[in-house]
Amino acid sequence: MAPQAGDSPIQCGGMDHHGRCALVIGAGIAGQAAAIALARAGLSVTIVDGPPPKKPSRAMSLWKNGRAALDKLLDDARHVATLPTHALDLVEVRSFAGDLLWPFPAGAWSGPGSARSVWHDDLIDCLSRRSKALGVVHQEGALWCLSDDGARVDAVLRSGQELQADVVIGADGLHSRVREHLLGPEAPHDLGQEMTCGRISISADKLPAWLCAPGQLLGPGRAFACQSERARFIATRLGDDVAWMATCMLGESIEAAFVGAAPAVGVLLNCKPRTPAFRLHDRPLAARWVRGGVGLLGESAHPMTPELGQGACLSLEDAVVLNECVARLGPRPGLAAVFDCAAVVTATCASFG
Repeated sequence: MAPQAGDSPIQCGGMDHHGRCALVIGAGIAGQAAAIALARAGLSVTIVDGPPPKKPSRAMSLWKNGRAALDKLLDDARHVATLPTHALDLVEVRSFAGDLLWPFPAGAWSGPGSARSVWHDDLIDCLSRRSKALGVVHQEGALWCLSDDGARVDAVLRSGQELQADVVIGADGLHSRVREHLLGPEAPHDLGQEMTCGRISISADKLPAWLCAPGQLLGPGRAFACQSERARFIATRLGDDVAWMATCMLGESIEAAFVGAAPAVGVLLNCKPRTPAFRLHDRPLAARWVRGGVGLLGESAHPMTPELGQGACLSLEDAVVLNECVARLGPRPGLAAVFDCAAVVTATCASFG
């Protein structure tokens, strides 16, 4: 059911001295990074998103490109220092049964200490603190529809509230409403797989020394991955905790999928809590990233499945490019000029990598 029309449209977050304001849909990593990028370029910014879901925190990797982009966005050692990160020195790729196939020296791959592990919630909190320090307004709500007359963009929320902005950035993820506005209805592709994640305290859950002692499979700075044709498992050490994620075919239980797997997998799967299983989807790279004053950023434009370890890193890179383009173009930037370089955004992987 369509929302009821409200009062006259509200200007998002006031305006800067050039009269420019921006609306960011989505308050995840991509949305917070986009808000920081636009605020640092001189725009007045409002973020709109629903309440964060309540589930165990997930771990993620910050590779050299993501760390370089994050440093550029935060641009302040005090904010960088508030983000707890953990060394990721060695990732062992193993057979399903546990035999070593390939030791990947992640920490030295592109420079000493270049890879770090971080909790997803910690990164969100760090970016959120920085965006608020820059004056970004955070508003709870869900987007219903957008309209663009070529000069301003009107956004209608499900509550019926109307917001106006010069620029709207869709950073609302795989099921993006902003992408639907640009490209029309397009259901994500169901991969026929589901994923479960877990976070384990080494001491509280009494993980064995043969697994977590220094130099062992999940010793400090270590991670391992194994897979069969139908299942994948990745575990990472972050300080005093271990994070894991397991993927199996839809309809098969995680426990059944990993019968016969390396002993470490069974030990970790027996620990709680874990997230409820969620289905994995994918989309192709968006054919266009902009129309008028509306653009896409992060997984709204180029989604990827979690085990690739680059979704957040590329979202941070997108935001750096957005900041540099908007700042360079001056007052009332045209998003078409900014995102003329959808190719530039993806090409920057090489410049940061």
